[in-house]
Amino acid sequence: TPEKQIPGAAVCLENANVYNAFSTAAANFIEIMNISIILILISLNCCTAQVATCKDDADNNPPNVVSSSIMKSEGNPAWAPSAQNVDRNRDHSIVRTMANFIANNINIKVLAYSDDPPNLPPRNEKSKAKGVLLVDNRANDAAAWFVHTVPNFLAYLGGYSWPPTETAKGHMFLCLSLSEAHLNSVAKAVRYQEPYIYVNNLTPALLNQHIELSNLATGVEIRLTPFLEHAKFTTKGVRAAANIQAFGKHTKSFADIYAKVLRMKLSASIRIWAPSDARSKSICKGQYHLRKISSPMQLDGVQVSREADSAKWALIDGKNTVCFTTNDYKVQLYVYKMLVFITLLVQQRFFVYKPPNEVNTKIMKSEGNPAWNPSRSAINTDRQHSVVQTMANFILNDAQIKVVAYSDDPPNLPPRKEKGKAKGVLLIDIRVNDAAAWFLHTVPNFLAHLGAYSWPQTETAKGHMFLCVSFIEAHLNSVAKAIRYQQPYIYANNLPDTVLNQHNELSNLVNAVDIRVTPFVGQAKFTTKAAQAVANIEAFGKHTKSFSDIYARVLKNKFAASIRVWAPSDAKSKSVCKGQYHLRKVASPMQFAGDQVSREADSAKWALIEGKNTVCFTTNDYKAAEKQIPGAAVCLENAGVYNAFSAAAVNVEACNKSFVYKPPNEISTKVMKSGPDPAWGNSVRSINNAQHSIGRTMVDFVRNTPQIKVLAYNNDPPNLPPGKETSKAKGVLLVDNTVTDAAAWFIHTAPNFLAHLGGYTWPAAETAKGHMFLCLSLNEIHLNSVAKALRYQEPYIYANNLPVAILNQHEELSNLVNGIEVRVTPFLEHARFVTKRTQVEANVQVFGKHTKSFSDIYGRVLRNKLSASIRIWAHSDARSKSICKGQHKLRKIASPMQFADSEVSREADSTRWALVEGKNTVCLTTNDYKASEKQIPGAAVCIENAHLNDADNSNCYFDITRKQLGARYFVYKPPNVLQTKIMQSGLNPAWAPSAQPIQSNNGHSIVQTMAHFIADNPNIKVLAYSDDPPNLPPRNEKSKAKGVLLIDNSAANAAAWLVHTVPKFLSHLGGYSWPQTETAKGHIFLCLSINEESLNAVARAVRYQEPYIYANNLPLALLNQHNELSNLATGVEIRVTPFLEHAKLATRNNGANVQAFGKHTKSFADMYERVLRNKLSAKIRIWAPSDVRSKSICRGQYHLRKIVSPMQFDGVQVSREADSAKWALVEGKNTVCFTTNDYKVNC
Repeated sequence: TPEKQIPGAAVCLENANVYNAFSTAAANFIEIMNISIILILISLNCCTAQVATCKDDADNNPPNVVSSSIMKSEGNPAWAPSAQNVDRNRDHSIVRTMANFIANNINIKVLAYSDDPPNLPPRNEKSKAKGVLLVDNRANDAAAWFVHTVPNFLAYLGGYSWPPTETAKGHMFLCLSLSEAHLNSVAKAVRYQEPYIYVNNLTPALLNQHIELSNLATGVEIRLTPFLEHAKFTTKGVRAAANIQAFGKHTKSFADIYAKVLRMKLSASIRIWAPSDARSKSICKGQYHLRKISSPMQLDGVQVSREADSAKWALIDGKNTVCFTTNDYKVQLYVYKMLVFITLLVQQRFFVYKPPNEVNTKIMKSEGNPAWNPSRSAINTDRQHSVVQTMANFILNDAQIKVVAYSDDPPNLPPRKEKGKAKGVLLIDIRVNDAAAWFLHTVPNFLAHLGAYSWPQTETAKGHMFLCVSFIEAHLNSVAKAIRYQQPYIYANNLPDTVLNQHNELSNLVNAVDIRVTPFVGQAKFTTKAAQAVANIEAFGKHTKSFSDIYARVLKNKFAASIRVWAPSDAKSKSVCKGQYHLRKVASPMQFAGDQVSREADSAKWALIEGKNTVCFTTNDYKAAEKQIPGAAVCLENAGVYNAFSAAAVNVEACNKSFVYKPPNEISTKVMKSGPDPAWGNSVRSINNAQHSIGRTMVDFVRNTPQIKVLAYNNDPPNLPPGKETSKAKGVLLVDNTVTDAAAWFIHTAPNFLAHLGGYTWPAAETAKGHMFLCLSLNEIHLNSVAKALRYQEPYIYANNLPVAILNQHEELSNLVNGIEVRVTPFLEHARFVTKRTQVEANVQVFGKHTKSFSDIYGRVLRNKLSASIRIWAHSDARSKSICKGQHKLRKIASPMQFADSEVSREADSTRWALVEGKNTVCLTTNDYKASEKQIPGAAVCIENAHLNDADNSNCYFDITRKQLGARYFVYKPPNVLQTKIMQSGLNPAWAPSAQPIQSNNGHSIVQTMAHFIADNPNIKVLAYSDDPPNLPPRNEKSKAKGVLLIDNSAANAAAWLVHTVPKFLSHLGGYSWPQTETAKGHIFLCLSINEESLNAVARAVRYQEPYIYANNLPLALLNQHNELSNLATGVEIRVTPFLEHAKLATRNNGANVQAFGKHTKSFADMYERVLRNKLSAKIRIWAPSDVRSKSICRGQYHLRKIVSPMQFDGVQVSREADSAKWALVEGKNTVCFTTNDYKVNC
């Protein structure tokens, strides 16, 4: 990547003496030379009080020595020796400045960023920025910005440790004390560097005061030009204040930090000390020169060469200014940026399932007769739940338990743009206990390392599954290899070198060694550690490069069996019934662990391998696109567990017309109802009141009414990240499911509005904007016309409960719901119908345009189709002008205008509409009037009514009047309930109610299991992974794996692996909290207790899932013992085929045999067909999300069959759509596999 496309920064300090100190070293400069690096630290505003500030002394660390030089802020700054060496953990200025970062101080809040953070694999980030912001949370008005160049430096709450590998290099440090008033300036400059944030505990109160700081912490993208930032501020003056200028450049700026930014912005010649290449020469032409400093140079008496120095800085001639920079001076910087199958020997395990809309979970432990039982406490409680207890040593520090945690959406971090969706934690006991655990789960923003246990409330509505497998350390390589193939994002790792040295694959995982050789599918086999009943485990991991569906190509083929899949799916991924082995989607909703679960509401993903007694915990959806997403399937063979899942997988596959207008910066609205003489009138209530006409119209949408079925679409839906869809359409269809023949179509412009079954809430952020709402009552005969027009808009559907009976009556409605693409020209749709007659009916015409139409909705569609001149009110740009030539004109309405007694400007208004002259017609549109909108799907809903048109000549909007309308265990949380079912390890496992609902923070099995993850236990080390971790935006990971590994770091030889399906669940050290948004979904959890010898096997299986690790405190000693665990924790990429991993282990005390399969992205293998079915040579049944293209496969010896959805699961009807659990039954093997992949063509 050229340095022009690499984000960068320059922090420039104006001070004559500081300038002279650097200038002395930079006396010689060159015209042409290939050179390298240097280091220095400046500390401004020294202080010894416990506030966020820089402290004496500051450091310049010359190459190959640990002594350093300091230049303090004072009248005549000059280099002087530091009081202590930089590797000393006390008295050095850096140690004193960062004392409240490396040890906890509740009054000092921090945000740290680095492209190569401590205890984590190097991030493949574009930015090279490294630094820490410290903010005093009291009334001291104190903050500090510490910038440095050292990789693997400054572990949060991890004590001070200098990386010895950096002693050979020169490094520079700059510390600036500043007032909190300057935080926005600093944060904005840092934002433009696109940093990788690895620590953040800034409070909401602080973020609300500083919007740019909030944007930085939450990962808000910079989307508008210019892509350069220039901030100015002054340090706090204790001795001598300094003027600071901070420059930040974004990737999209395509600007060289030295020539285009510093030289041009400061209008001066500059001298550069930074790594360079032969092509990047000094520039002596023009008024301002750019010259490279000769290497070697003398800096404060030390000879420094560019090759040995990591420092980068520039001198601004004639300005007395020194700039600390982050970029090399190069034309081109070359930066280099699969399926594993494992069988493990595990002795303890458990599944936990959190049903949608509940915090009570179900647990299935390892025992003779595993069955779902209620967890002792809810999953959002911070004690007693099995997940909490399992992860206790992850969320609290336990010196004996080392961890690797991975997740594509880790807690307390901005979103990771990872391919893998894997989530999990490896825990390794570094004592002589030979104990390890692999905890897999499905919860994003969950399990913050050393952050206390906290359940992500947004995940309560979804179902989630957790699987924990305990195994002996001999299996760590197998597990780590399986995890490697999942290409996980590791967010926490404290595995020691001693552990990593013992386990090569663990080391590869932790160190992000790429998998480069086929096959890109890995399989590991092992057995759980036997506490009560042993379980055979097979872990499959598939790499991005495998291009394999985890269900069909991996599980079905590897097990050579038919499978049933429960995982999110799409219309293209169908059950596959041809061939020997079938792959069938479990019908949704289904009864799971006593709760009815629908596929849509469930984040759990799992598959049943028929004839193998095997259940697989998977990380992938069953969708065609999932083939290029890394995935994993952790398959557990146990007849009781299989039967518990199989019982659930038995089945395999109004208002009248009115406008409301909300003016900008107001919450009162205007309404125009249908009637003989429609006119704007004031709404009775403000729009943020649930009794507003919109709230009353949508009452059966925001809360459940069995008779009213709905379909909602929005490109920016509530409680979800933006859909990033091409379409901007927003609306809701309501259909009366009785014999009333009533339906309504509600169209609006508000993002993050109308959460299904989530109560009525107006998004406060939209108050500043104008919005429009249109509601049309219609007969059901017109549903096909409406649905077809919607299809052409390519909407993002976020809620749908239309029953099959309705869809069978209306083919176009079925096509809309099932995502059937529009493939035949023309790519324009024009529908006509009449509203239901209450007072005055209205003729309605609906136009829809597809992406492929390349048509402007106003000029080519409305003007041409209606053969009339039109007037437009919509966002526009300078290139899109009024068109006055020809018979029919197209004119933009002047802004501002008077609309419904309010002055409205185009910029502040989100509404879009058009008047069709001479037709008495008003059209509500979805597109801007811009040239670029031709490729964006759009719609226009046109109403013919003379009075309505007259009203709209002064401006248009409307209101709506509402008419008719322990071992091991599984835990399963059915959709829409918080009470869970648990199946514990035993002689005759069976589902039983959990002791507590999953949202309870004590007593539930998951809470108890994760107690040492959500709260600190020095003896329990953890690694947690999830594609949607708690307290973080969702990760754009390929892997969907979610789980936690907990490892007893004492001499207990104990570990656990919790696998689950819940996004935003299990925040490390963040307390237990069930995500309320996940209550509506079904979720499954599996917990396996294992000996540490199985950690490598588990880690390898997790590795192949390419998980996003969001918490990890596994110590080096533990990582050195388990190479695969080390590989997982350090993000070592899987580069060698096969890209499938199969690990075998046993739960503690031979409680259960466990096989963990991991498939890497590069494996291009389906987890069910190619991995589970082939590896296990058996028929499998799958419960996982699927699509219409992924069908059950009944040909060949071993079938792969999708379980019909809905199914009855332990007395609860569960649908595939509402269930996030993914599992597979392996027929004839008494094996159940907890999987992470959907059963889809692209899994």
